[in-house]
Amino acid sequence: MPFLRPILLSLLISLPLAALAAPSGDVPNAAEVGADGGVRDWQGTSFQSGGDGAESRMVLDRRLRQFNLRVLMSEGPRSAYVSGASLRIVGPDGRDRLKADDVGPYVDVKLPAGRYTMTAVFEGRTREAAVQVRAEGLARVHLHWADERADRDGGSRP
Repeated sequence: MPFLRPILLSLLISLPLAALAAPSGDVPNAAEVGADGGVRDWQGTSFQSGGDGAESRMVLDRRLRQFNLRVLMSEGPRSAYVSGASLRIVGPDGRDRLKADDVGPYVDVKLPAGRYTMTAVFEGRTREAAVQVRAEGLARVHLHWADERADRDGGSRP
């Protein structure tokens, strides 16, 4: 069995070195980067969007602690997820803090503490909300569009 000694020795040396070379923390792998748009920046405001599938939602949730505001967008009587919306967030000073198109259903944003107003547009319909964001913790806003088409024609949607 002396011929096994060099093999075992090389394994004992290479395994700990491989562990040191592996990335740690919240570094996404290639599949995760493709599952959503990743963390993006709009004029100094970090945000991420996605979550319309289980994998994408898992990736967003893994990075959620980096943000202090989560916006969920939905429509209709069953609160179906909305993606493809435009979102604008205005800060306490009246300046735009985020303008993003083609986002949803989840949008997570990192903002300084303060009171913000937001406007979301989906299929030409607008929803507005105000939210108090704190430096610590997570503020949540649910923007919901009722299905006006279903309301008009007795509950069915074309």
